[in-house]
Amino acid sequence: MGQGGVNLSGGQKQRLCIARALLKHPKILIFDDSTSAVDTATEGDIRRALAALTGVTKIMIAQRITSVMGTDLIVVMDDGRVHAAGTHAQLLASDPIYREIYASQMKSQAQAPASRPEKEEAATQTKGEKHGASSATQREKA
Repeated sequence: MGQGGVNLSGGQKQRLCIARALLKHPKILIFDDSTSAVDTATEGDIRRALAALTGVTKIMIAQRITSVMGTDLIVVMDDGRVHAAGTHAQLLASDPIYREIYASQMKSQAQAPASRPEKEEAATQTKGEKHGASSATQREKA
């Protein structure tokens, strides 16, 4: 590894940052598009590991709906404002923006191969600039 991580891919840097944060055993973790540069299989691994993490509140800001589908609350942003909030099922049933983003991402995910590339590339936004990232909060169940 080179000084400053110059030899690391974007996905490797993201995984390293997540690991460093977890080593501190925080009560609150804020992830801002923290899996954007990893492939979908690795993102799923990270998502499952974070879901199993107890005793910590997790706030996730993400472009990929798969990153937030299992969270307690998803907040949909539109033009910098809160547009809707709810669970994945509630938003699919009631919010046209969420449904549009979901359909677009699931369609493109079905067309993409599920393999893990040797070098990860940054994920591209699927909705342009009008609709902001979905964000979600996961809390430990009391």
